[in-house]
Amino acid sequence: MWRYVMTTFGDQKEFWGHRENPKLVGDFINRPAVIRMIGDVKGKGILEAGCGSGYFASLLAQKGGIVWGIDKDTNILREAERSNTLGIRYQPGCIERLPYDDDSFDVVTLTSVLMYNDSEVMREAYVQAWKGTKPGGRVIVSVPHPYLYLPGSMARSEDISWLKLNSHGTSVERTEVFTQEYFDIHGNSSVLDVYDHPTDDYVNFGLQAGLSLLRMESVKFPEELTKRSPGWGKTWGYDAYLLLEFSA
Repeated sequence: MWRYVMTTFGDQKEFWGHRENPKLVGDFINRPAVIRMIGDVKGKGILEAGCGSGYFASLLAQKGGIVWGIDKDTNILREAERSNTLGIRYQPGCIERLPYDDDSFDVVTLTSVLMYNDSEVMREAYVQAWKGTKPGGRVIVSVPHPYLYLPGSMARSEDISWLKLNSHGTSVERTEVFTQEYFDIHGNSSVLDVYDHPTDDYVNFGLQAGLSLLRMESVKFPEELTKRSPGWGKTWGYDAYLLLEFSA
């Protein structure tokens, strides 16, 4: 049984390091969808919990957000700090133990981060996000769509795809664990372990933390991306990401 993801983003800095131009499928469809869900970010205090190389934090800052970023991987965080020209406040730390006062932010985002953590961490991350968000503020979560983990999905059945998932065990919480190979626009790849958390957990852990679910949306893989990179496959129109918007 698995509990911790052993390979880290910082171990693969060449793939995950800061980039000014979009090169991942998530850059083209997931992060823009999160920004649309947030709406106007100008002047809003936003925490990206699990900020990685700072690519998304930079997008938010460019649009006028007052942005903080936190990540436990100090290697990848150094990449974010090295290219920080927008005044983003980066800090090392964990999503399940945020080093901020309660009611600090208008928006907390957990963008493509929860699936890399077990259920215990995810549950506490919601609690921390709720505490860190001002009353009436919002918590935005995005994760790969549960469809991708099903037998017969393009991520599990097709030879050419932007994402390949292979099941290889069960965590101590009985959550299925997958090896994920993620390909960028140039055909380079990164391999990490991910948890196939049930959609009910993504929703109910937020509700149990004290949040209210406002809406849940899926983001589909568009035909246009099949033309950007041959390595991203020929199938399109399926659900690629799941977004949840909570109110504190």
